[in-house]
Amino acid sequence: MIPLYDNIRIRKRPFITIALILLNTIIFYQEIMLDNSVTKIIIENFGLIPQKFITSLTSTPLDFTIYYPLFSNMFLHGNIMHYLSNMWFLWLFGRTSEACLGRIKYIFFYVVCGLLANFVQIIVNHVSSIPIIGASGAISGILGSYIICFPKSKIATLIPLVIVFPIIEIPALLYIGFWFLIQLYNGTTSLIMNSTNVAWWAHVGGFISGIYLSKLLHKS
Repeated sequence: MIPLYDNIRIRKRPFITIALILLNTIIFYQEIMLDNSVTKIIIENFGLIPQKFITSLTSTPLDFTIYYPLFSNMFLHGNIMHYLSNMWFLWLFGRTSEACLGRIKYIFFYVVCGLLANFVQIIVNHVSSIPIIGASGAISGILGSYIICFPKSKIATLIPLVIVFPIIEIPALLYIGFWFLIQLYNGTTSLIMNSTNVAWWAHVGGFISGIYLSKLLHKS
């Protein structure tokens, strides 16, 4: 199911969301322009590797260089589909969440959700040597915020069937709820199979963080 647009209309331009998309785009462009060996080195150094992070944290906790992958990994992507899907979700759900939270709170919200998503993935899969990269954790937080801000909204969704491709309106709670169940199922399966290249638990952690953090920011 591919979300196309929602029925929420906003008046303010989503400058922060646009800035985040531009920043991710610039960095991804630099990635694909580099030699594969260089890109691999960048991902290994600026991506978040749970096993490496835990080892460094226990041996040299005051070395602040071990913490920057918690931030830098949010702006790296593995391939074009990874980049495009994240940026589309960021645009579709981020612009309305930005309008709901306000620009300053939205920046704080985005970064904190990304950090909490990373920590959840580290806790669940602390022995993994696969780099965690992508904006998915922070964007999952935005999905959590979206259902708090716009629980009655509807999402026009493309259903790719074999011959026809109908577009139907799905309640946001149903669409995002189904999305969350998929993340939870895949995350649980990844623990049983003990192998995955997708940080499913970062999605789960980011989403739950987004719900609670959005509620807190609305009260403040």
